[in-house]
Amino acid sequence: MTTTHCIVLLALGLALSVCACARAESFAIVDGNTRAAVVIPPNPSAAESLAASEIANYVESISGAKLDVVATDEPPMGSLVLGRGAGLGEEGYCIEIKDGRLLLTGARDRSVLYAAYHLLGRLGCKWLAPKYPFYGDSAEVVPKKDRLVLEVDKPIVETPKLKFRKLYVEEGHTHSAGNLLQIIEWMSKTRRNTLVVPTDYQGAGRVKWDNWREALTPELRKRDITIEVGGHGYQNFINAEMPEVKAHPEWLGEKDGQRQTGHGFVFCSSNAAAVDFLVRNVVAYLKARPEIDIFDFWPPDGSKWCECEACRKLGTPADRQSRLVAEVIRKAREQGVKARFECIAYAVYTKPPTSPPMDGSVLIDFCPIGQCFEVQIFDPSSPKNAEYAAAMQAWRKSFKGDLSIYSYYRKYAWDSLPVIIPHYMQADMKWYARIGTDGMSSYSEPGDWRTYELNHYALSRLSWDPDCDVDAIISEFCAARFAKCADSARALLMALEDTVRHGCRIPGTTLKPPTELTGYMEKLTKAKSTLAQQAASDPAVAALVTATEFALKDMAIQKQRAEQGSLDDRVKMVDELSAFLESHDGQGVFVLGGRLSKDKLMKAYGAVAGK
Repeated sequence: MTTTHCIVLLALGLALSVCACARAESFAIVDGNTRAAVVIPPNPSAAESLAASEIANYVESISGAKLDVVATDEPPMGSLVLGRGAGLGEEGYCIEIKDGRLLLTGARDRSVLYAAYHLLGRLGCKWLAPKYPFYGDSAEVVPKKDRLVLEVDKPIVETPKLKFRKLYVEEGHTHSAGNLLQIIEWMSKTRRNTLVVPTDYQGAGRVKWDNWREALTPELRKRDITIEVGGHGYQNFINAEMPEVKAHPEWLGEKDGQRQTGHGFVFCSSNAAAVDFLVRNVVAYLKARPEIDIFDFWPPDGSKWCECEACRKLGTPADRQSRLVAEVIRKAREQGVKARFECIAYAVYTKPPTSPPMDGSVLIDFCPIGQCFEVQIFDPSSPKNAEYAAAMQAWRKSFKGDLSIYSYYRKYAWDSLPVIIPHYMQADMKWYARIGTDGMSSYSEPGDWRTYELNHYALSRLSWDPDCDVDAIISEFCAARFAKCADSARALLMALEDTVRHGCRIPGTTLKPPTELTGYMEKLTKAKSTLAQQAASDPAVAALVTATEFALKDMAIQKQRAEQGSLDDRVKMVDELSAFLESHDGQGVFVLGGRLSKDKLMKAYGAVAGK
């Protein structure tokens, strides 16, 4: 943006102090022969140009009217002006009618896009989900109307409560370059600001930043979305298959006096040569990929730390991780690497390190992987949740840097069961906000997005403001997604929230008595039947009903287990469930294969001898 354009915007009253003084006005975007021009700076950023084209394209879709996009320092009366403005914090934006112009300004490029989509939302657009193929044309709602007039009684000023609002790719069972681009597009519309992609998930080469880097980087940069790469992966930079490591087996982690070659073992971090090898590889990786803004420096998943005497003297796994990341940061800065480093508080190292304390420049993602979803994260009736809550508070007390939550609000271990939890998420997040956390993340698996779309939709709003009206968000979502049967759909979604996390095969959930499971099933069956009778042919209703049928079939098996029914009957029930799941493949409701293969379902439900 040019200096002249900044001066014009400030003169038009975009500074926050001026916004506060504006009076109620209306602005015609399309009204009869009126067509507002969309004005951007003479040398616009990619985000400013994108914001202008998005407004013009959506306005044309809504009304049929074409708006001109003009690059000028002198926006005429009646124009819609996009640009950067002061006084809005790190990510805020302001929408104001001033001196006959509609002014949309943001603290940074992504904020200008937020303002543009907020305006379009006020005109009736809803961004329900990424534009995955199984949605057809229903991923978003674009109304039809001839007259587009914005009326506001005061300037709209929005600033996020949470600094980090992430989507993780993680296991990536159904991700592709194509649907990742659809996710990126949706992120700006819902004010998510960070995409996290593995360096190379589990070393398999399938879910890997380098596979998608060329396609994704320009689109992420265009939208000013933070690029975070890494994940479970010391083994990506030092492992037993590397020739250098084969020549130095003493670099490998030790257990029971033997050096271990498995990728789940952490290398010998007390060995200076091994540390130097790892650090050099990490630094080389980052120097070759300067687009990475944040690098996730994590041990292997399920990490088994070296048990040699020298490593034990370095302290707890948390202490060892802290020491190691400090060394990586030091060497990376010497080599001119600017990426920020991130570590997780996870598994055996959820408590903060003490010797040395964690470097304050590191972003910490706290991972309550064993969270019990029957009660809130802060509820002491769950020993595991109480343990996490205490560890979180210990981090916040001892660590002065940024602390975010690596949530499991769409958890792989749920196996696509409809664990719907908008109210639960808000209660958790209000507590997280009270203790001073700085961010929230969730997984972004496309394959069962329909099952969790209310969670995704609500979490985007809650991540911006944990105190928002979640009931209003649910009603808004149901009206947009289910139209005339919105009330019945909402009733079924709330029935799912009340039952699935208590009655289904969910990690941390106890097996309930048959009578309790019968009550859950009756509640779901009634709500499902009411909705299905109203709009059985609606694809959105069909998807919700299908997800509910999975929950009912799961509960039926749980009830059979609680009644100690025969193994033969259980095998038959799991066979029928497997066939049901396969019949709905590719509809956005289930991620099949892997955890939902028939063999794994048999084991999960105890339908094999001895289980």
